[in-house]
Amino acid sequence: MDPEPRRVGGVGRLVAFAAALIVGGGCVEDPAYRPADLQLDLPGLVPTSAAVARTCVVGVGEREAGARLEGRLVFTGVPAAGPVDVVIDLFDEAGTLLAQGRGFDVDGWAQGERVDCVAGLDSGDLPVETCEPCSAEGKFAEPDEPSWVLAIRFTGDAR
Repeated sequence: MDPEPRRVGGVGRLVAFAAALIVGGGCVEDPAYRPADLQLDLPGLVPTSAAVARTCVVGVGEREAGARLEGRLVFTGVPAAGPVDVVIDLFDEAGTLLAQGRGFDVDGWAQGERVDCVAGLDSGDLPVETCEPCSAEGKFAEPDEPSWVLAIRFTGDAR
């Protein structure tokens, strides 16, 4: 004789639901789009001719990375001290500044802007401006200090 199937009571269902939320990432914001302490979303895509992305965080410093990272960049070592201003320069292989992403007072999640610095990029109707390459000096967080991770994401959405 087979034993009678076990029934999950109210508390058991609540525990199973909570476990599903934790494992499945069920929170208000989708964790796939919020994997860091700070997140800056920029409209548009990284230009197909971009080769290098320079990220400048005012008061912290700057870093360069390959630009073809599916429109996602990470900047570590941001001191946990409050909102930051961020500029992302996108250069081609010859060193021409093609476009910039900008976000100001980033604290948690922020929506920034992307502008083209050269006419005729594959972004369509984004504004074309005269751009100066970013630079940032400051101090990265020391390994034993509290710090934040900044995630930058080109969303592909036209604004």
